[in-house]
Amino acid sequence: MKNNWLYKKLGEICEVVMGQSPSSAYYNVEKNGLPFYQGKAEFGDIYPTPRKWCTKPLKIAEENDILISVRAPVGPVNICKETSCIGRGLAAIRYPFRDSHKFIFYYLRSIESKISKIGTGSTFSAISKSQIPNLKSQISNLKSQI
Repeated sequence: MKNNWLYKKLGEICEVVMGQSPSSAYYNVEKNGLPFYQGKAEFGDIYPTPRKWCTKPLKIAEENDILISVRAPVGPVNICKETSCIGRGLAAIRYPFRDSHKFIFYYLRSIESKISKIGTGSTFSAISKSQIPNLKSQISNLKSQI
């Protein structure tokens, strides 16, 4: 049986948006503004649960973006279920074929332990914006999508 899989760097098929934390003056628990995710602490099995909201977000994750924890710990993933603010502990991976985002999600989930090993740092482990696009991803050899 012929293998029709291509291996691509994540940055070749997805956009990566690194989180940036707004001033804490714009956080609230009254559900004003966008849900605000800071890191893995808000992650569920597949979708995060907001604990805080933000009225002046600096970085935005869109519905169906893959959220990846980029610091302490590195590697866990969830799917953003609505437009949200993301802090510096997360990055949003935006796959242009929005109906196929779960493929990227489950692939990244399957390699979480490998991603965690590329984290560096003396105080806590982290990965940089330049490292995420260089992750290799498997994608189907579908000419309409490549």
